[in-house]
Amino acid sequence: MTFEEFLKVNNCYISFEGIMEPRTAEVSLRVIINKSDNPTDLLIFPHPDSKVETLQIDF
Repeated sequence: MTFEEFLKVNNCYISFEGIMEPRTAEVSLRVIINKSDNPTDLLIFPHPDSKVETLQIDF
């Protein structure tokens, strides 16, 4: 599955927020992304009217 196919299946848009290296025993890399059903919300985030969910992906 390609990235574009994944977004179409889940009917969402994402934007990259940041990356961290927490250096713990459980996590060596953390990627932080924002997810929304409306791409405009990602552009105006962190405006209170935007409906954005922030996700952390740990490796």
